Amino acid sequence: MNHHSMVSFYSAAFSRKKCILDFELEVVSQMDLHLLCKHQAAHGATVSNILSHRLKMIRWSHCDATIGVSVNTKLNNRQRHILSLLTKNYDSLGRSDIAEVLSESHEVSRATVIRDLQALIDQGMVEVIGSGPATRYRATSITRILRPIDADAYFAIPQDDRYLIGTDNKTFFDELAKTPLLTESEIKLIDRLNDDYLMRVKARDGALYRRELQRFTVELAWKSSQIEGNTYSLLETEELLRTQQRASGRSELETQMVLNHKSALDRIMSTPDAYSPLDIADILDIHEILTRDLDITAGIRTQPVGIIGTNYLPSSDVSTLTAELERAVAITNTKEHPVEAALVISGLIAYLQPFVDGNKRTARLVANAILLSSDYAALSYRSVDEVAYKKSVLLIDEQQSFLSYKEMFVDQFAFATKNYFL
Repeated sequence: MNHHSMVSFYSAAFSRKKCILDFELEVVSQMDLHLLCKHQAAHGATVSNILSHRLKMIRWSHCDATIGVSVNTKLNNRQRHILSLLTKNYDSLGRSDIAEVLSESHEVSRATVIRDLQALIDQGMVEVIGSGPATRYRATSITRILRPIDADAYFAIPQDDRYLIGTDNKTFFDELAKTPLLTESEIKLIDRLNDDYLMRVKARDGALYRRELQRFTVELAWKSSQIEGNTYSLLETEELLRTQQRASGRSELETQMVLNHKSALDRIMSTPDAYSPLDIADILDIHEILTRDLDITAGIRTQPVGIIGTNYLPSSDVSTLTAELERAVAITNTKEHPVEAALVISGLIAYLQPFVDGNKRTARLVANAILLSSDYAALSYRSVDEVAYKKSVLLIDEQQSFLSYKEMFVDQFAFATKNYFL
């Protein structure tokens, strides 16, 4: 079956199923379309039966604007749909094929499709093959790692019904190693923001510098702990770090968690050059500080762990975990830009879950260690939405897609450069 026939076949099948089930079909998740093709080929199941049991209705929605700056990582829902089509199921598609599928869920004109394709080409996500009437479009190599997935729509699917892409970490890591997560325009903007930030930092005298550093420390310790369920308020955190006295109504474990964040940041700030290049011992050290006196076993775990909100299960073999963490560190050290390096290692620590507990807070502090080692602004995560943050991590877990996590990370970096050392 050629590409045009395939598109027509599935478009017709979806339309028939819409009538049968009276669904308001907008966009069919490409991970499920991939499953449909695979399942039908393997088992001869009918399109109708598979659609009944597995296809989930995904409504792509517009993302919020980037906080404070215009980092060009956002796509509209038509562009996300186009990219998903090109990423998951076809080597290349003609413009008419793309328009035909889009028309199932969007009102589109020829000019709109051309404009959306050009936007994707300009961002390096789609490449052109051929010319004239034979022109076709294909996803570039970055689009699997940066595959756009609408988090709210994706997580509207019940946990047990979501299709996990698998845990082929060798392929995932190979692609991550060769895939640039930041575009040239993003790097230029990040560097400009950081240059402005460093100018302000250097202009502060000793007392003002210490005051701003204290503010950053308080906000990082508060927010990172809050993401982990800690109930300390921002003002209570400030008072705790100033007096070392536990707040009324707060537990000893909550208090220790907050204090450990300050201790970990102090360690990083005292020897920033030690984290470039990064070593697995650095990660273990930061984890040990963050989990000290919290009844959490230090070191690489030797037992399986489950993760709230997902059926994804990371490896439970200690030798495999160690090898994969070492590979994650090696990939990180190949990334030339510190923001990309920090993005990669923090996402992979959360993905691998190498520790019994404290993985995400370790990921956040290790990322800051990399940023500070290269004189880039560290992240406090003060403005991040905790649920959105966790969803972005779970999209790496379940779909090996870094796009939502990247958007969150870049937003928080931009926030840091705009809101500290004013």
